[in-house]
Amino acid sequence: MRDPALLASLALLFDERLFDILNLPKVTLYVNKRRRLSQEEFQEFRELIKELGASWDPGRRSWKLIPSFRIQEAQRVEEIIEKLKDLAEFVVEVNGKEEKVYLDGDSIVSALMFANEELERKAKELKGRICFRLMRLGAEKFKELLKYATYDKLTKSFCLDVRTPVPRELVETMFYSAADTNAILAAFALLESAQEGSVIFEGNTVLIKMDPQKLKLFAFRAESYEECDLRSPEIEKERRENALSYCEYKWVNEGGELQLVGVPRRLYELGDEWVRVYRGLYKRALRLIDEEPKVLFNDKMPEETSQDFLRDYQREAVNSALKLLRIQGAATIQAATGAGKTEMAVALVKDLMDKGIIKKVFFLSLNRTLNIQAAERFRKYGIEAGLVDSENFQIDKPVVACTVQTLYKSLEKLGKARKVESEKVEDVLIEGFDLGLEKSKKLVNEYLRADMIVVDEVQHVPARTVAEVIQANPFSLRLGLSATPWRDDGRDVMIYALIGDIAERRIYSSELIAKGYLVPVEIYMWQRKLEVDEEMKDLLRGLQGAQKYAKLKNFVFYNDKRNEEIAEIVRVAPKPVLVLTKEIKHANEIFKKIKEKGISAMVLTGKESSVQRETALRLIKEEKLDALVATTLADEGLDLPPLRTLVLAAGGRSQTRTLQRIGRVTRPYPGKKVGIVVDIWDDDREVGGIFYRQGQTRAELYKIEKLWKVRRVKEFKDLLRHLVKHNVANLKKLLGGQ
Repeated sequence: MRDPALLASLALLFDERLFDILNLPKVTLYVNKRRRLSQEEFQEFRELIKELGASWDPGRRSWKLIPSFRIQEAQRVEEIIEKLKDLAEFVVEVNGKEEKVYLDGDSIVSALMFANEELERKAKELKGRICFRLMRLGAEKFKELLKYATYDKLTKSFCLDVRTPVPRELVETMFYSAADTNAILAAFALLESAQEGSVIFEGNTVLIKMDPQKLKLFAFRAESYEECDLRSPEIEKERRENALSYCEYKWVNEGGELQLVGVPRRLYELGDEWVRVYRGLYKRALRLIDEEPKVLFNDKMPEETSQDFLRDYQREAVNSALKLLRIQGAATIQAATGAGKTEMAVALVKDLMDKGIIKKVFFLSLNRTLNIQAAERFRKYGIEAGLVDSENFQIDKPVVACTVQTLYKSLEKLGKARKVESEKVEDVLIEGFDLGLEKSKKLVNEYLRADMIVVDEVQHVPARTVAEVIQANPFSLRLGLSATPWRDDGRDVMIYALIGDIAERRIYSSELIAKGYLVPVEIYMWQRKLEVDEEMKDLLRGLQGAQKYAKLKNFVFYNDKRNEEIAEIVRVAPKPVLVLTKEIKHANEIFKKIKEKGISAMVLTGKESSVQRETALRLIKEEKLDALVATTLADEGLDLPPLRTLVLAAGGRSQTRTLQRIGRVTRPYPGKKVGIVVDIWDDDREVGGIFYRQGQTRAELYKIEKLWKVRRVKEFKDLLRHLVKHNVANLKKLLGGQ
């Protein structure tokens, strides 16, 4: 056993955390009168031991002292003990045994020197995150420390990674303002870290130290991607793969003409001898200076998955993600619709839970439907998963499925996220549930404890909102799931900066088709000539931008002949058929035309009850319903393997959503040989060509997949002929109905 006098002295200076850190036995200190005291001496005795925080123990008829942090009053403690040496008798209890000890001022000095040496030694071994409390700081120091640490109002604690490059002056403030042993340990560790290491993980960001030559090379290459006036598919692809910035484009009125102007937004910061970049782009940043990562975020990460329920390509993708998680603690799996992204996430989570690397996971998606599906998959493979929504609050499970917006609302309510202005995300159903203050507190506390965050469909997540949510838990492992590696607003690099760059092994639809996991796709781009009368032409000439698009869109969508043709496409196409459009009114008009042809059909607009929605999906799955008309907001999460035909009736330029929707008809099903897509490409070049250019964008997009067969059709009768050929089984019935 350690010297009892040393243990007693440490108990007068430090809290119990010191005893844990140094693996010392817990002690309790008792104080009695050394001898019979005069009234004056007894008064002094009582005042001194009360100043030390002693309390009267009536059972022992002694004064009791437990370890408490008094480093800031160490000199005063020394003075008190020196005065008490002739008045008091100290008894230390260690592991149930008691022993009298002699203490004086020198005992306190010796204990301080011992603790200082031992904490400095322990600080060299310390890695990762540590939380600590400080005495009240001035407003400026508090604000400065928040640049490097997070602060929890509930526990009044700061938390940071000990490899964070905190300025020496601020570290000294931590020493002088320490309110617990952890603060002293953290300060020692920060000083140690400042002397070593070329890479420091700070939480959401990573600091990379560079010599002047490397720094110059980094700046030159990083800035080469920031010329936003240079635009082409090739340049945009290059930016997505290598840039540490993105271009934010806005329409600007210049001389009465609308011009699209791009402004570069950097995701890195340059210092005199360092670069700070978001953690998700750490490997990418090193690539700019031709270096491989030597310092890893988590070297305990397994190199390969051990889950045997994965297919070969899934196993390769998970291993690739594990490699990137090992390097930077953040990775995105890119896999086409139907590849089984959720299964891959489950496998990765299971691997890390089995090895004790993680205990708590938050699965974040856009809406309740996706969360329910994810929770079912986790449970299928033996991992308990809970839901948080309007009906459930199951936050005690190892995996919690919650929408991004629900978590954001709770964080904002508690002052842990900044207010974000409403973000427009095209054609995506985003749900957020207001939980109230008490549930919000509980949810946020669980989230801040999470070791890993999985974000589904990262390309659709509102960029600024997810930034607030992710950054609230800075040291978590992060896994993104994505069908397509880019966003329509150009902010894809921002998302991957926070959630993780794309893992090297990517899974495309064509690969899955070639391996027999998906059915082939034939896409018919019907280049439909838009008939515009002179009156409408004159009206459109006087409009610009959003006004012109709104007027033209109504003219296109609410065209009786066009909707009649869509219904005819549904009649002859292989069934079941899914028709997608953007607006509820348009969906109802198409539905009406289909019903007039005697076809069994239902409509989903997002306004139906869950029972109505489930009924429609069940009937499609049972092949008892020929057609389903849905708005693009209502089609989220649709998993309908029997679908044979998809009709895209609303144009649009969203590349990510288009690829995802085509994936709806690629899922295999008995007797299904091919998935058919009819893309209605409205040719409106006579009135500016807005819809025509959108079609061009989609045509280029389809080239990504080598095994997607694309045909351009101009005549409606030719389109119907192609569809009938695919519907040989129903040919006699169709001809009989004409």
